[in-house]
Amino acid sequence: MKKKIRAIQYGAGPIGVSIARLAREKQAVELCGCIDTDPAKVGRDLGELAGAPDAPWGVKISADARDVLAQAADIVLHSTSSSLPAVIDQLTACLEAESCVISTCEELSYPFRTHPELAANLDAAAKDWGVALVGTGINPGFVMDKLVVTLGAVAQRIEHARALRVVDASTRRLPLQKKIGAGMSVADFRAQV
Repeated sequence: MKKKIRAIQYGAGPIGVSIARLAREKQAVELCGCIDTDPAKVGRDLGELAGAPDAPWGVKISADARDVLAQAADIVLHSTSSSLPAVIDQLTACLEAESCVISTCEELSYPFRTHPELAANLDAAAKDWGVALVGTGINPGFVMDKLVVTLGAVAQRIEHARALRVVDASTRRLPLQKKIGAGMSVADFRAQV
């Protein structure tokens, strides 16, 4: 049997837990650690937090990133924030641990445009440690980008394209709710738009 890919889940919010459940289904992946700073999650089993039928998984959630990253994982599945400045230290620590990183950080989609210095630092760190870093993002993604481009590829000429997305944010993660202004008064929302 081939060697399994040892993976650490960095971030145990709704997106991270979903990623961990999917990774767990892959026979080639072995989840060996999880990092999250939420005191309500630290010490819990990742499988139990995920509500997995096969829980517990034997993967305890820890707030000690350095300790978890010392496990020599092949890859870190990173899903903590959309803001590159907010996650730069997390990503750098993962690279220094000689782990490749896949991150949902949306600002990693093309970081040289918005954060050239941070992007250059991450690029240098990845090269120095011989690992890779890729930003997949969450939004935008399939519906607002890929689907429109794919459907447009079969047309000879496009005069107009429109994609509309409606999301019930009440069931989404708190950072997204705050980002879109959920819970704000109409006056506060208009003042910030």
